Formats: sequence, structure tokens, C-alpha cells
Amino acid sequence: MAGDAAILAGVGTMTRAEIYDACLERAGGKCECGCGRPLGTDLDGHPEMDHFFGRGAGRPAESVYVCWMLRRECHRRKHGARPDAMTWARKFKAHALGQWRKLSGVTSSKYVRIAEGQLLRADVAERLGWNDAIDLAQKRIDWLDSKALVGGGSR
Repeated sequence: MAGDAAILAGVGTMTRAEIYDACLERAGGKCECGCGRPLGTDLDGHPEMDHFFGRGAGRPAESVYVCWMLRRECHRRKHGARPDAMTWARKFKAHALGQWRKLSGVTSSKYVRIAEGQLLRADVAERLGWNDAIDLAQKRIDWLDSKALVGGGSR
């Protein structure tokens, strides 16, 4: 994918704790799934960072583009596919689109180092990172649609 370099821009330079803190700050105290409920109102008061596409081999590298902050209840629902996986894929795509739209008109004089030592203006790298997240979410939606069409289960 053309924008893979953008998702890789922060990889290796941000620790998991830094990604958590950046996602928490971006959330602004609200669950990023779109429910609008405040983070930290669960029994333990602890927001949870979800790696939307999972972690490990064959998955997108951990970054602020593929992680989002959820209330504990929403995180459990997402992992339980309640109401269904398609709903969660659409929620994540809406989240990524919202972040991409916030960058409209934003320019930066800062540069970031991406794959193979190339430099890219920070705002461009961020837009590309969100573009990749949107593309990945759409691929998940398309896959879920195709699975439902062949009778492979619930969406």
C-alpha cells in the first residue's frame, strides 16, 4: 500500500506508553467509538487502548492511526462483536475519517523521518497515516461484506 510508509512514520520512535498517551489526549476525555460517553466512568475508571486491527505478525504496526481509546464497556463489546463486527468496522472508519478531516487546512514546518530515511512534512505524514487507517477499515468492511454474501456468518 502506498501509504504504508506513513503508518511506519511513528513506529519505532513511539513507545506503547507514548502511543497510549497520544491517543488519550486525542480522545479529549470521550470514548472514540462514537458513543459520546466520557472515558473513565467505568467501574475501574481506566480507559482502554484498542488496537483495532489486532497486534502481531501480519497486522499493521502499532501506531496512533490504528489504535483508539475506548471505555471498558465499549472495548468488551468490540471484542465480543456486539452488535457485530461490521458495526465496529464502520465505527473505526468513521473515527479515522473524523481525524483526517480535522487535518484539513493544517500545515506544518516540522518534518518526520519515514521508511528508508526519507523526510516528509509532518502534516502530510499524518494525513497519509489516516488515509491508510481509512483504507484498512474499508478493506475490513469489504471482507465482512463478502463473508456475509457467501453465507459465512454474521456481519
